[in-house]
Amino acid sequence: MSVANVIQQLFEDGRLVLQTDQRPTLVDIRRGVEVVVEFEPDFRQTLAHTPPDVAQDAVSWSVEQFYLIAQRIAYQHLDQSKVEFHFDAPPAPTAGALYSVDLVFRFLPDLLRLSRSAEVNAPLTERLTNLATNWPLSSVGIALSTEPEIQAILDCRSLRILYVDRIIAAGDIARLSHPEIRNDVRAAIGANPQLSPKLSECLLTTFQNETDKT
Repeated sequence: MSVANVIQQLFEDGRLVLQTDQRPTLVDIRRGVEVVVEFEPDFRQTLAHTPPDVAQDAVSWSVEQFYLIAQRIAYQHLDQSKVEFHFDAPPAPTAGALYSVDLVFRFLPDLLRLSRSAEVNAPLTERLTNLATNWPLSSVGIALSTEPEIQAILDCRSLRILYVDRIIAAGDIARLSHPEIRNDVRAAIGANPQLSPKLSECLLTTFQNETDKT
């Protein structure tokens, strides 16, 4: 199954199915990128306001990162500690890059769960956790060891709403540590605690004093 087919199926039903351990060529990666770019307009329509333009270099980087790491999770005989990428240098985490990378990396929590269940070696798991920290829009629900940098998300209205929606859906209490996001989550939940009982309880207890002061 080609990179393009793997990405297509991932987008269609959320399943990650790989059928070869052969290293993809640069042409294979580019065909996978074409699938992402073709899918993006439909994804854009699901978002509030106007998301950033797609950055193709960021898409290329994310497709290769995701596919090659997935290969090493699926095929344990591959050398998991030595993954050679065509696009090894990550793009600068601008709003456009965050959005473009997220088209594939929104499946990063699933990939990390697969890596833990497959008991892959430490270097590969570390790479995944680093990706989760560096791309916070895509890693909601993943426990991070350090506070992620989210200024680019805060500065983009569309990404900010998407980030808050994901935090509520995942009940990710750790992401409430940022005061602006915490206020956004509180406003989004409003008088409807059933949207996320877990977050509502946290806002009522842990951050009650903060609310009383405002």
